[in-house]
Amino acid sequence: MLDWFVSMTLFEQILYGIAIISTGLFVLKGIFLIFGISSASDGLDVDDVDCADATGISYFSVIGVLSFLAVGSWGAILAYSFSDSHLVSIIAGLFSGFVEMFATIQFIRFLHNMQESGNLKISLAIGKIGEVYLTIPPMELGEGKVNVVINGSLRECQAVSLDKTSIPTGTKVRIVDLQGDDVLVVQRESEIME
Repeated sequence: MLDWFVSMTLFEQILYGIAIISTGLFVLKGIFLIFGISSASDGLDVDDVDCADATGISYFSVIGVLSFLAVGSWGAILAYSFSDSHLVSIIAGLFSGFVEMFATIQFIRFLHNMQESGNLKISLAIGKIGEVYLTIPPMELGEGKVNVVINGSLRECQAVSLDKTSIPTGTKVRIVDLQGDDVLVVQRESEIME
């Protein structure tokens, strides 16, 4: 094994050293991410660079740099085996490294965006049709409950009505406004159509 390494040029030894170490660290970081031991947004402190998005994941994060080094060095090794040119292998390594870094960060952002925070934006219910679950008293004299689909999920929400009569269970209603942060203001669906 040592003979194989010693028989290489210094350029190849450097590339293999970077490739083996960065690939090992990249795999280790990936395992840590899978088991929740680490975060994808562990960033390097680069003061005057604003390249992170709302997920907090930057191209200059540990995972981004490791993916660049790992794939870039293997790409350079492959190009060097075909061309024996330092310049061609460096260009191929840079290109493959940047492509992999971009792909890795985009994949992590995609996975991050698939997570559901559990927070419900109740304002998305405005304009939707729901069904009264618990009778809603008239003229905001009390609260009832309405079942409504928000973001593809059936939700049971507190509701009030401006109607002069109560709205019984099973009645179709339209959400017309919000009262506070979490109470829906509803009207009978038949009143809106008239």
